[in-house]
Amino acid sequence: MSSNIEGFPFSEVPGTEVGRGYESIVKELGPNWVIKEFNPLRPDGTAKYEKAYENSQTQKTVGELQETQRILQQATVYGEHIMPTEWVLGQDAEGNPKYFTIQKRFAGETLKDIMVPQNEAESYSARFTKFFNENPELRTQMIELLWGTKSALVETGVFPDFHLGNIALTKEIDGAESLKIFDLQNMVKNRKLLYEDTNRSLSTKLNLLGSIEKHVTRLEKYHKWLGITEDEKKLFDQKYNLENNLYENTVDRILTMSGEINTERDIPSEVLTQISGIYPFLNEAEYNSYMEKAT
Repeated sequence: MSSNIEGFPFSEVPGTEVGRGYESIVKELGPNWVIKEFNPLRPDGTAKYEKAYENSQTQKTVGELQETQRILQQATVYGEHIMPTEWVLGQDAEGNPKYFTIQKRFAGETLKDIMVPQNEAESYSARFTKFFNENPELRTQMIELLWGTKSALVETGVFPDFHLGNIALTKEIDGAESLKIFDLQNMVKNRKLLYEDTNRSLSTKLNLLGSIEKHVTRLEKYHKWLGITEDEKKLFDQKYNLENNLYENTVDRILTMSGEINTERDIPSEVLTQISGIYPFLNEAEYNSYMEKAT
């Protein structure tokens, strides 16, 4: 796309809002693309940390997101299941450099929306199991996403942003249905905060470890609801290079690290309850709000 607007690197201007998440407000950008604009508000309507937008615009942050995408595009992670994001450098209204985040537009809905129970008597888990049992090809793709998520943890020590609201059921040109991951969390930044930044507070590390524990539980839940057999586990462990309990051993090491950090700090018992594997965890909004400031 070439621009006919000064500083704006596209020929079309952002149109109708088509989605909204914690990080971005998604708008149409012509017939084939969407643009993800910075969302200045938290879900409760309060303003985000004052430097959150500036931090999102640094070359360092964009580079970290590009590296995150490279990791996730590996065949042993998400491969073709990742919907690529592009960052295009232009200018804002004041003439300052600005990265515009765009993505190919897709027709479909998220698994979160699909999994809403169809009647009061149907549980969420029953709806999940029924849907994938009725769609065996999508069940295989969902297992691939689970194992790709495990592989990402083994490689980086942190999880990608894996949840049903971030997985879209799309249709390919030939009509085949496909599951796609369409949003990125800055895994490279989180890895640095957790393992490399010696000046980072224990609170930041505990928050990240709490998120990892939450993802471990989520994967275990999906594993159970999909009814994955031992033979399937062996097959996908081999396919994703996770043999000899590599994923399970990685989880054990990280959870041991969480316990060691807990012993280093005297913090209130209610916080320990949230991060020690006794639920509920900190919710996603609280986690995102906290991580805004961890730069």
